[in-house]
Amino acid sequence: MPEPIKLTRIPSLKTVADFRAHCAGLGIKLPGEAIIAMHTAPRASGSDCCS
Repeated sequence: MPEPIKLTRIPSLKTVADFRAHCAGLGIKLPGEAIIAMHTAPRASGSDCCS
């Protein structure tokens, strides 16, 4: 009998580090992680700029 496939539910990966480790374990490379992180960084509001 073949070995059953182990599935991991995405919601069970509680942190970004957990998700990255899971992807690495599967041999999946996620290009653009730095770009995604850059786009989710807090930005200055209009009142913080050009005063």
